[in-house]
Amino acid sequence: MNKQKYICPVCGYDELGAPPYDEKGEPSFDTCPCCGFEYGLDDYEIGFEDYREKWALNGFKWADESKKPKDWDVTVQLNNLHKNIFKKGIKHGPFMEFQYCEKFLPIKKIFKFKNIRYWADDSLYVEVGDYNEGIFYKSYFDILNCANLPNGEIGFDCFGMNYYTLEQTKQIYEKVKENKKLPDRDALLEWLKPAIEKYNGFYILGA
Repeated sequence: MNKQKYICPVCGYDELGAPPYDEKGEPSFDTCPCCGFEYGLDDYEIGFEDYREKWALNGFKWADESKKPKDWDVTVQLNNLHKNIFKKGIKHGPFMEFQYCEKFLPIKKIFKFKNIRYWADDSLYVEVGDYNEGIFYKSYFDILNCANLPNGEIGFDCFGMNYYTLEQTKQIYEKVKENKKLPDRDALLEWLKPAIEKYNGFYILGA
């Protein structure tokens, strides 16, 4: 019989032999072999997110290299935390906003502020400042680094306005669909469908 495995709340490692905390919230005092977080000790000195950021800045190094899988992917592992990259219904920032483009106009006019609805109810949001932002860039930057920018260049501006034409949106949809390892992939695919079927592509509005 296979023993139940548990997930580290810091790094998403999903092969822990015992729960980090029991039903009463008591720590196991075990150490995660991946990120090295000791439950019951480190949590008195630093929070999960701060430790996770410290671990990331240290290059996502394993505490016990002997337990590191050969095909290990930090992005896939962090996705075990079930903290979605893409969020809905956010009304305060800082966030990058994925917004449908409702106007069928030349690209120069697409960037006029009157054609953009900030904090739209049907937008998707990526939190800036949280570790999710790092996962977003690692996972999606190469796919999204083809936006039309207000200055006429092609690229991606995390602080500005990015516009993807209908044709670009179709290409992005196919690239995301092909890569099954992308975190929160299904949420983005579902959101992109109306951008193709109903709207004129989409914007990403920087924080």
